[in-house]
Amino acid sequence: MERFFNRKPSDTALILDDDIVTFGTIYQLAERISSELRNNFEPFERVAFSSQGVVAYVAGMFAAWECRIVFCCWNGQADQAEMAELVGAAGFVLTGEQCKFTVHRIVNYGVNRSESNMLQAGNLILTTSGSSGAAKGVLLRFESVIENACLAGQAIGVADKALLRWCICIDLSLMSALSHLFMAWNASLPLRIMSVLNHKSITNEFASGSVGFGGAPLQLNTINQFVTRPKRGMLMVSSGDFLSRETVEEINRKNPAISIASFYGLTELSGRFCVLDEKDILDRLGSAGKPLIPGSVRIERNEVIAASYLLFEGYF
Repeated sequence: MERFFNRKPSDTALILDDDIVTFGTIYQLAERISSELRNNFEPFERVAFSSQGVVAYVAGMFAAWECRIVFCCWNGQADQAEMAELVGAAGFVLTGEQCKFTVHRIVNYGVNRSESNMLQAGNLILTTSGSSGAAKGVLLRFESVIENACLAGQAIGVADKALLRWCICIDLSLMSALSHLFMAWNASLPLRIMSVLNHKSITNEFASGSVGFGGAPLQLNTINQFVTRPKRGMLMVSSGDFLSRETVEEINRKNPAISIASFYGLTELSGRFCVLDEKDILDRLGSAGKPLIPGSVRIERNEVIAASYLLFEGYF
């Protein structure tokens, strides 16, 4: 992963409440996890990763990448061994809070599902329900999520704006939040996770410099209520549901210095497939936007056909 982002160890990677996590901290933890992975697994074996702790979860993916371990990640509270069985893994890594992790090899592992076409896809994210933890059954290539995030960042010019950091207020373990993380890191921005939303913290965050915020339309509305002194160049991005004209007009009325953009996509589309800028949202009602990848959308016999190498690998 380090080759993707090439960050100095002293650079800030994550801001969690009042805790600042550097890339160096993540790299050091990744080395510890790498040692455990090498002691328990052979290269190219599949390992299932949980995502209950932010820092250890990210470090675990870095470690697996460097050890050439094939990994499948999921969020939620599903039974670890059951999920490992579901994806044909030889073991699992449970990531907890405060950089804690455990590595487990499945005893008497004898199930070999490596011949399955679905599992030949490499590193995967298995999306699950945030409320129940049950598997939704959609498989996404991890590398596709990274590329999708980089394309999304280019489409809205994150790196071209004078942003100090990128903020989200959703669980990092979700696939969409992973996309936000890699979009931020690709633009050399630390990611601020606003896990506790309150008036004072939001006001201070958005008054302290030019920051970007990504979330659902409802989250943008919540944030906008407390943004009273925005810096020019700030960016608010809706990821997922359509961002309505009314929401954009309300943000514009209160904070005309803020730029607004919206992405549209489904879980099966590696997160984001189309993008609308502020003008498109106001003038093109009902539009899903411009495709991130030119030529990936066409109209055929009154149907919209979407095709992309970033599409999901399949369902369980």
